[in-house]
Amino acid sequence: MLSAINLNRSWSDYKKQWVVPFAFCLLAFPWGAIASPLLVVMVYYIPCIYYREGKALTLKDALGFLGENFSRILIAGVLQAVVMSIGFLLLLVPGMLLSFATPLIISRIVNTDKSGVECVKGGIKEFFGGLKTKRMWVFVLIQIIIGALVSLASVITCGLGSFVAIPLGAFSIYGYMSQNNLGNKPNNILPSS
Repeated sequence: MLSAINLNRSWSDYKKQWVVPFAFCLLAFPWGAIASPLLVVMVYYIPCIYYREGKALTLKDALGFLGENFSRILIAGVLQAVVMSIGFLLLLVPGMLLSFATPLIISRIVNTDKSGVECVKGGIKEFFGGLKTKRMWVFVLIQIIIGALVSLASVITCGLGSFVAIPLGAFSIYGYMSQNNLGNKPNNILPSS
């Protein structure tokens, strides 16, 4: 299963693209609580867009995507945060499960023209529907492993490693999704297998 996470490919893809996620990480710090979450979340959108387009993005491309999809990203982000908060209040486990739907929601925003609300509803529905399959549980486990590795790299380097570890983790998740045909089709994000 760990061989399913192709770190060589993710690292290679990250090296082609490292400037844009790094710029969003740096831009996030001085802008305070309002703009920081939006700038940091773009670190997760960039790999998804990269795998959709098949080419490295420029900062102009990423900012253009943000501008064109600002309301969808904002609505989906706020709705996902509210839903996850309610889930965490309901004995922690529902919130944790809902957090694993985030890559599917981001993939829906990147790959469809649906509203932010529809993307959140569709991503959550797809996730919980997919929990009946081994494929979805493998996807959850991969997210846990990548999250643990990102956290470890960040802690060991006193936070400095997060500038590389977080975007590399995002490239690993979306690289896995791309390689396993997860998130590439707007209407069938996680086909049953």
